[in-house]
Amino acid sequence: MSARSRSSRPARDERAVSRPSRREATRRLRLRRVLTAALAALAVTAGLTAMRPAPEPTRPVPVAARDLPAGHLLRADDVETVQWPARLVEQVAGEGQPTAASLAGRRVVGPVRDGEPVTTARLLTPATLPGTSAGDVVLSLPSDDAALTEMLRPGDRVDVFDQQGTPAARGVRVLAVVPAGDEAGPRAAASVLVAVPRTYVGAVASARSGGPGGTAPVVLALDAG
Repeated sequence: MSARSRSSRPARDERAVSRPSRREATRRLRLRRVLTAALAALAVTAGLTAMRPAPEPTRPVPVAARDLPAGHLLRADDVETVQWPARLVEQVAGEGQPTAASLAGRRVVGPVRDGEPVTTARLLTPATLPGTSAGDVVLSLPSDDAALTEMLRPGDRVDVFDQQGTPAARGVRVLAVVPAGDEAGPRAAASVLVAVPRTYVGAVASARSGGPGGTAPVVLALDAG
């Protein structure tokens, strides 16, 4: 064997060894770059999470599950509970917000839209009846005139007559209309809540007590003026 052939063998062996080593170094470099990019992404995500404000506290709020007419007697399925930001609840309802369970059997004083909160101010109570004055008495007058009662709105003025046409009171203010069928089944007459001056209470009570069972629908005339 010549000296030249003996001297070239180690060079080929060194090249054979160096090639895998270079590939391994390249692979490690790529892996290091991938890991560096992943760690950088995690750092950015952690930073954004740390900067994100804490979730705003919420409170349960009863809202109307559908459009409700004025004077509607609330049932359990008329109201649902949703979560609102606590700051909005305090602005809209304040303290003493009723729960959905406590609203069944209560009556709304005015129309309530679907999704609108049912607050204490929307319920029919002496404090929320509009148009009352000192010395007024709130009376419920049965009326079987469906066409007229559907037209009545809080603030309207009506004249009250008995079944014989005798006037009992004039110009009394309508506070709310309770739809027919709310209290005693689908055939029950609608009721109109009115603010009556004390001087007319006796006459109005007589007008509504002349029917069978001691109660008769009164005749209402809307003051168009």
